[in-house]
Formats: sequence, structure tokens, C-alpha cells
Amino acid sequence: MQTKEERYQEKLARKEEKRAAKMQKRAKISKVSYPVFSSEIASQKNAQAQKMKEEYKSLKAQLKEEHHNRNEQEIQQIKARLADLKVQKEAEKERIRGLRAQVKQELKQLRAVQKQQRRAEKAARHGEHLEKEKLEIVSSDADPWESRLPNMHKLFPAGDEKLRREVHQRVSAVWNNKDLKPTEAVASITAIIDELLDQSCIQTLVTDYGRMEAIINAVAEQGHFLRLIEAIGGDEELAKKVVANSHHHDLFDKLVLLKGANGWKLRLHVFLPDSFTESQEEIHSHRNHFVSKILYGAFAHSIWEETRLAADAVPVPGATEELAPEDREKVNVHKYVYDPLLTKEGERVFNVDKQGTVDLTKLAEVWVRAGVTYFMHTSVLHAVSMLDGCTLTCVLNAPQTNEKSCFSTYQPWENETFTRPAFTSEELMSTFKHVHSLLTEPQEVDVEPAKQVHRGEEREAKAEPSPMQVE
Repeated sequence: MQTKEERYQEKLARKEEKRAAKMQKRAKISKVSYPVFSSEIASQKNAQAQKMKEEYKSLKAQLKEEHHNRNEQEIQQIKARLADLKVQKEAEKERIRGLRAQVKQELKQLRAVQKQQRRAEKAARHGEHLEKEKLEIVSSDADPWESRLPNMHKLFPAGDEKLRREVHQRVSAVWNNKDLKPTEAVASITAIIDELLDQSCIQTLVTDYGRMEAIINAVAEQGHFLRLIEAIGGDEELAKKVVANSHHHDLFDKLVLLKGANGWKLRLHVFLPDSFTESQEEIHSHRNHFVSKILYGAFAHSIWEETRLAADAVPVPGATEELAPEDREKVNVHKYVYDPLLTKEGERVFNVDKQGTVDLTKLAEVWVRAGVTYFMHTSVLHAVSMLDGCTLTCVLNAPQTNEKSCFSTYQPWENETFTRPAFTSEELMSTFKHVHSLLTEPQEVDVEPAKQVHRGEEREAKAEPSPMQVE
């Protein structure tokens, strides 16, 4: 006969099984649906309809007044305008129908590309191990410039409030448990993210944004994030792991705080104004979908598209400077494929392969400030363009979906294969101390123009252009 404690433990086990089954079911990502792409169309339709409705009401009121005054000439003019409004309304309906048909056709093409990409990715995972400059790499024939989906900035991903609360409660429970050692607490946070992202990228070109957004908002909440870096900084083994996976880049320091079983990474990026004035970030895409939360400061990043595809671009969500087609900056840049190499020891080596040139068009400038979370699809081309002082971001990389990514430079590169400078234990502790001091001091909401640094300002001319990071 079971004791009361055994029955209680059995009940807890059943509850945990149900929760795991629920999370697994939620991980199954459905096909990209029409509403995801139709938000902008609905916005245009509603704005125009509201404008016409207000004009119609105004004309009806005028017509009533003129009937009272028996002014036949004005009455006829108002009736003519009402008839014009009716014609405009029908024309607007036809325009919206045309836009919807166009979006549905794009969606059909997108799904066809996704299907082909999934097949190509499956074949690529079984690719041969080739030798290039005595380094072992995993080969994939997929060209990111050809396989990327154009205008993916049009996606309007939405978060899940219920999931946000659930993840936040689980993360809070870990940090509020006084009995857990730092290593145990960090392991628990890693296990939570492992579970949530277990099937987040089961297709190459889509990901479960809701899960990623819920994780980053819980883990990167100021109190939780400070506890995380304190736990890592206070444990020698945890600190060694971070040092081993972290590097210095030209524009920022990249610290890999946590890594998951299926390849996800939680990173801290520290942008320093001095580095930003000496180098510039080139226009690029990414091999992973990611979400990023601004912990401190702010920066602006520009959204780009291939010029041959930019004519069909729709407005950029969150853009602080939406550029009209005639005002968009156009550049011809050197075209590369970012294809990192792997040593026999598993160390990644930066490598880009040149592919000629490509014409790109700047669509918008987007400012992101402290407290903002944004999503980046693997097909989007972007570059950080301005910095508001020292800026800290917490980035959650989804499991890797692409072997290669797009990369472009304003000047041709001479050195296309190199390793990044590694961190030392002393540098890690110094960075954590600096981050802690920034996050615990009051932040001003308004941006002082004197603090803003444009990319490449005061940059000295160099024989070799400085390489930029690929996240």
C-alpha cells in the first residue's frame, strides 16, 4: 500500500509528464500562415477606410445644411463628391484584393522554397568532410545569397503572454532557491532553455519566436541577468567555460554565457564606442535566428535588401527612419559567403569566400534602446550603423539552421581567413564588473546627440579593412 508521500510524488510525476507532453506539442511549428504577412495590408486598409469614412460624414453633414439653406449649386457639388467617394471606395477594395492576391502568391512561393530548403539542408547534413588549408570543415553546397528569402523583415512575430509568465516563473524559482549552488542554478537555467528550444528550429527558414522571446525576457531581466553573471563569475569552472567560448571582435566583445545540447547559445555583447569609431560593421545575414534584448544603451541598425528585390519591399517594423523608394541609399559592395572552418580540435576559424559584387539598397534605420527585444531572421541583411555610448545586449541564438551566411564589404579583403582574439580570465572578470556597474546605475531615457557615434567616424585609413563579426 502506497504511503501519502509516495502518492504525492506519483502525482507530481504525472503532472510533469503532462507538462512535458504539452511543451512538445507546442514545439511543433505550423506552416507560415497568411495572417503573418497581412498585417501591413490590414493597416493600410484601415487607415484609408477611416479617412474616407470621416470625409463621408463631413459631406453628409454639409449636405444636410445646404438642403436647409436650399442652395442647389452646393447640393449638386456635394452629391458629385459623394459619388466620387463611392467610386474611390470600390477602387480601394480592388487595390486591397490585388495586394492580398499578391501576398498569397508570395506565400505559396515561400512554402515551395521552404520545402526545397529543407531537402537541401537534410542532404547538406550528410555532406562530406573536406580539407581546406589543412583544416577540417563540413561542406554544404547551399549558397546563402541564393537560398535566402527576400524581404523577410516583413514578418511581424508576436509573443505569447501566457508563455512569458510561465517561463519567468520558472527562471525566478531557480534564482530564488537559496539551497542551489551557483553551478546547480546555472545548470537549471540551461535545462529550462534546453527543454524550450528542443524543437524550436525544426525547419530551416522558420523558428518558434514565442519561445525565444519568452526565454530572453525572463533570463535577461535585470535581476535575473545580474544573478547569472554573479554565479558564473563566482565559480571557477563556469568562468573557464565562458572564457573558452568568448572572443574579441572589432566592434564589440562577444561572451558566450551558456550553450545548449542542440546548439543554442546565450551571449552577452558589449559594444564600446572607441572600437566603433575605428571600424564599421559590414552588411551581413546570420546562420541562426536570434532574439536580442538591449540591457543598457542603444544602437541603430540599418535594414538592407538586394536592389533587384527592393522594389517590392514593405515597411520595416519599428523603423525610426522609413526611407521612401527615391531616398534609399544604394551601394555596390564586394560579395562574400561566410563559411567558417573547423579545426580538428573543433575550434571555429573565420573564413569568407569571394563571389564578385552585389547591389544593395538600404530600406530603413531602426533604433533599439534599453528594454527593447527584437527578432532577426536568418535571411535579413543588416548592419549596426550608430551607437549611443557603451551598449550591452543579451542575445539568444536559436540552434544553427544554416551552414553559411551572406557577407559584404565596402572594400575588398586581403586576409579572408583568421582567428578571433580570445578572452582571458582577467578580462572576463573586468568585463563582468563593468557590466554589473552599468546595470545597477540609473539610466537616462533621453538620448544625448553628443553620445551618438556613427559607424566609422574618425576612423583612420588602413591598408587592410578591419573584419567585422558574424553573430
